[in-house]
Amino acid sequence: MKQEYIHQVGRALPLPGKQKREVLRDLEEIFASAGEHGESEAQVLDRLGSPEEYAKEVLAQTGYAPRPEKAALGLALSTLVCGVCLALFLWSQSGRLPENAIGGAAGSTNIQVMGGTDLSPLLLVAAAVGLVCAVWFTWRLRRKG
Repeated sequence: MKQEYIHQVGRALPLPGKQKREVLRDLEEIFASAGEHGESEAQVLDRLGSPEEYAKEVLAQTGYAPRPEKAALGLALSTLVCGVCLALFLWSQSGRLPENAIGGAAGSTNIQVMGGTDLSPLLLVAAAVGLVCAVWFTWRLRRKG
């Protein structure tokens, strides 16, 4: 019961790692001290309130001002990268030779049509990476929220 409460407080605190560890260590000490004075875990939990309430109280006491959510920025950026790369990939695929173009015959010819390097596989991979990043940032946001 105590460990679950401490774990939930840790998840509710948007503090940097060192500060969060200090708060959780203080919380362990609160439970230990209460136990030494004959107070049960249930009584301590009633006194402290819900993990979210305790986390809000700690944030108010420390004066911590959260920075804009990095995961939200990452989600927006990776979604943008995914969309741009996918659009460029589709645009590059639409530029294929028409059926009646020289060099596009069904049989073999001696005419060679040389073009630049085909970047469409690279664009497709970049879009896939952007999509994976977007999914990961979404997962982080949902886990925190």
